[in-house]
Amino acid sequence: HARVTTHAMVAARSLKTKRTQMTAKGDRVGVRVRASANASSEPVVISLKVDGMMCAGCAESVETCLKKVEGVSVSAVDVNLDTKIVKVSVDCASVVEGLTKLPMLVEAVRAGGFEAEPEF
Repeated sequence: HARVTTHAMVAARSLKTKRTQMTAKGDRVGVRVRASANASSEPVVISLKVDGMMCAGCAESVETCLKKVEGVSVSAVDVNLDTKIVKVSVDCASVVEGLTKLPMLVEAVRAGGFEAEPEF
């Protein structure tokens, strides 16, 4: 828990830098945070583990589900079929705002017929 706290504090302090990555082993935080002095200029990248994707068509369906989430501005979706990891770039005013969108993203993927959970 101490490492996660340390990483969270570093991320909070690093909002004035170009890039931050929150990662800890054990109690892993799998959220990559990209922020700058103008936080709205760079997206928050949220990683999801999505089971049930078998082909490019599945990956496209997941991407479509994520881009249609009401109230969430998704600027990019990167799907890795081998690892079943989907990285969602969310445009928002702050890191905290971006992380509050996580449940909506997970629910959108589940509504599309796939199993999804945050990648921690």
